[in-house]
Amino acid sequence: MENNEVQVIKKYMVDGVSVDSIDDYIRIKRLNTEFTEEDLLKRFRKAFVNKEGKIEENTDATPDDIVLKKWRDLPELTAGEILEKFQNVEQRAKVFQYFGAKRFFEEMSGRLIDTAIIPRKQPAWEIKGLNEGKPSPNTKINKKDITKKIVERDEVYELYKIDKKKLNENLSNSSIDVDLYILKMTCPSTGQEFFEFIDSDNSEAIKSAKDAARWQLTKDDGEGLTEKEFDNIEAES
Repeated sequence: MENNEVQVIKKYMVDGVSVDSIDDYIRIKRLNTEFTEEDLLKRFRKAFVNKEGKIEENTDATPDDIVLKKWRDLPELTAGEILEKFQNVEQRAKVFQYFGAKRFFEEMSGRLIDTAIIPRKQPAWEIKGLNEGKPSPNTKINKKDITKKIVERDEVYELYKIDKKKLNENLSNSSIDVDLYILKMTCPSTGQEFFEFIDSDNSEAIKSAKDAARWQLTKDDGEGLTEKEFDNIEAES
């Protein structure tokens, strides 16, 4: 390359965030379960219809067979690789949005630091003559046989911490300077588990599992629910 020649490094945009290669683009978009092979092919075809309805040449155009091979053959991103590869905070946040807190939690094995059990009152319905289970589609039910009652079930919140020391163990070209926090929530009705990243910079949210939970429910002013407001939430049926 001559001294006066400028090397152009191509960038690919993933929902407003730039990445360095088509491989990075594909591996990130593949984490999004709503993004399909057809969406991918449209993204890299020679021409596309813009918002004004006009046909434009696609500067990122790549043959279908190459794109599909990458889509099907490139390895899945891992939590450790995301931390190593995407050092820009905005990039990392976007990738984690698709990767998900649950998967990150499973791969990085956070340390439980607090648990909160919150009793919730919720409506339940009893149908006369049915001791348990749901009626079959052919079962005839009279309204007078349905009784509403209020039951109390426990919501369980667990706050996990992944120490920056552990995060940095497998990193060779970068370092993480904050601990990461994940909140695990268990639905009292179904037992289903949900996972959310907690903002490490929010000192109020990482004090306890309950604080983390109430800060997940922000008000219009951007503040988390107060303890009283959080305690008075009625559980969904």
